[in-house]
Amino acid sequence: MKTTNQPNFIKSSNLLFITGVLIIISSIITRFFIPTEANNLPIIIINLIFIGSVGLIIRQGINWTKYLSLTLLILYLIEASFFIISPEVNFILKTICVMQIILLAFATIVLFVKTQKKDIKIA
Repeated sequence: MKTTNQPNFIKSSNLLFITGVLIIISSIITRFFIPTEANNLPIIIINLIFIGSVGLIIRQGINWTKYLSLTLLILYLIEASFFIISPEVNFILKTICVMQIILLAFATIVLFVKTQKKDIKIA
């Protein structure tokens, strides 16, 4: 496994961790607005563990993890599309879901963009 020391992997994992925080916020809001959904605690914990483990794997800087982030984005887009079009979901929860999609998209884009090193010449 080939590792790199690019700061993009750290930025991407930080964005994934922020997505995990948004999952916690949306689960708290869900308990207030939709009390029938209060039994989804195991699913929320599994999502947090999955997002956290993917974030930690990406933070290691292994090259193939950018495809793992892309797969995570595609799966989340499929899941979120059903959530967003659902009429019984609150507008605040839909907004948080869109923010999660944006953060995951940025996390994936950051991994595929190569950073350029600037050479400083001292005369």
